[in-house]
Amino acid sequence: MHAERPSGPLASVFRPLVPVLAFAGGVLVASTLAGCQKGPSSEALLERADYDLEYGRYEQAAETYQLVLDRYPGDPSANMGLGQALLELDRTAEARAALELAAVAEPSNFEVCRLLAEAMFQEGDTVRLYQLLRDQAVEQRRLEAWLLMAEYALALDDPDTAQGAITAALEVSDGSTPEPYIEAARFAERIGDQKEAIRRLRQAYGIAPQDPRVVAGLQEYGEIPGPTIALPPGR
Repeated sequence: MHAERPSGPLASVFRPLVPVLAFAGGVLVASTLAGCQKGPSSEALLERADYDLEYGRYEQAAETYQLVLDRYPGDPSANMGLGQALLELDRTAEARAALELAAVAEPSNFEVCRLLAEAMFQEGDTVRLYQLLRDQAVEQRRLEAWLLMAEYALALDDPDTAQGAITAALEVSDGSTPEPYIEAARFAERIGDQKEAIRRLRQAYGIAPQDPRVVAGLQEYGEIPGPTIALPPGR
């Protein structure tokens, strides 16, 4: 059995056009393979696969993404979609293989990273999981990568890594968003430090007083949200 997987936001997916360039009579002519192929264009296939994926038709989505890859091996959008569909079908090894190809093609695409991290988590490859997220966090300065590492570390019962990731997230965010403070409160609650959990929620409240997660968290601890309860951000 696998630990409960953390959830994360889904990002929109850019679908690149793939031109074919032909040189004839000294003139460079651009065209697409779609005009030379029978059946739906690759763009139409990607749209169909995306639609099936969105509505939970994972088998159909996987088959359609594969049709695109049969035409354009290595297409990052099709590999990402295929990987996501296969994850939903619990075909984790195949999903990881597709997502690793997408990650090589688009190393800065955090949605690919997020899905690949989930595949690694399901396979129990903790070393590669942490390395993937650390690379994204450091090289791309992505707050989301530190927060995702903290979530996985908590799921893996690894408080040291979770604490380090949260500390890094606090430094990167510099008080611009409540997310790392909410994660810090969750961590403090996990280790039984109620006083620290309330402090972190009060800091989050100072940044985003209307955030329902923050308000609900404070109320659960018996705190009354209001101007005097806010604390300044910081470690």
